Amino acid sequence: MELIPDPAVHAFFGQLIAKRNRYRKEVNLLKQHANITIDKRPVSQFDASTGLNVEVLPTLSGTLTESEKKALAYAISNECMEKHDWQTTQAGQVKDMEYNIEIFPRGFDTGLQKLLG
Repeated sequence: MELIPDPAVHAFFGQLIAKRNRYRKEVNLLKQHANITIDKRPVSQFDASTGLNVEVLPTLSGTLTESEKKALAYAISNECMEKHDWQTTQAGQVKDMEYNIEIFPRGFDTGLQKLLG
């Protein structure tokens, strides 16, 4: 600090060092009071000897109304894509063709196609 000749810069760096020391003390205090438990037991889902579990999902017939199904189908239809100047990628991402920005993330189109059958 003594090597800094300008008093304004000297004061600025003094404040920065004081803040750093205060944050360091605060982090050490938080570390002392933190109670972190790390579970190192093996997870059965990664064990190759266990069989594959199949999860049965309910059908959409009782969950969605017809208008909701039609709205979801329209969202991925060619008509909607052309109207908004959108395109879908192989990964199921919907992008704006003019600005090449993401409208819906990867898996949107493919996920809806799977849901709607």
